[in-house]
Amino acid sequence: MRNSLLLCFFLVSLLIACTENPSQEGTSDTLSTVVSQKAAFEAYSPKFKKIIKTEDGILRGVNFGDNLEEVILKEDTIPLEDSTQYISFTVKLDEEEDEITDVLYFFDENKKIKGFRLDIYLNNKNAVDSLSQEFTTYFTDRYGSPVMQEQKAKAWNGLNQTKIVMKDVGIKEAPGLQIQIAKNM
Repeated sequence: MRNSLLLCFFLVSLLIACTENPSQEGTSDTLSTVVSQKAAFEAYSPKFKKIIKTEDGILRGVNFGDNLEEVILKEDTIPLEDSTQYISFTVKLDEEEDEITDVLYFFDENKKIKGFRLDIYLNNKNAVDSLSQEFTTYFTDRYGSPVMQEQKAKAWNGLNQTKIVMKDVGIKEAPGLQIQIAKNM
């Protein structure tokens, strides 16, 4: 009798599980989120998109722990500088090549990425302010409200003890931004 009840319970449970339609709301919501993220990325300025390259990864399609050789293959140019701790690439932001971003990838003794830095050189303070606003929106959308906000600096906490710091490092003659992304900075 007891075995019959267990068998009956099992069969009813199986029947219910098989007849229920899986919810497609989760799939639809996930697809909507991906589509809206892509649309949001497309709304940024061409200059911003050249710096970020893709919304995949932490920066430019690269994640912490990625192999240095893979990073070199992802970049469109030859390295500007190569040291025992980092490698840098220059991204040209305009046709005249007077606005540029140096992208630095920091790596450990195993040649795995452990941090990022962007040194962004722009023509004027308005360009700095505009790009700073775009980065503020981008990082806030990804990581939430800044945990530190001063006149010339902001910081966000990301996942897995990641810290993002953006500073207006420009002077009147040389406007620019610096962004650092690292774990436990």
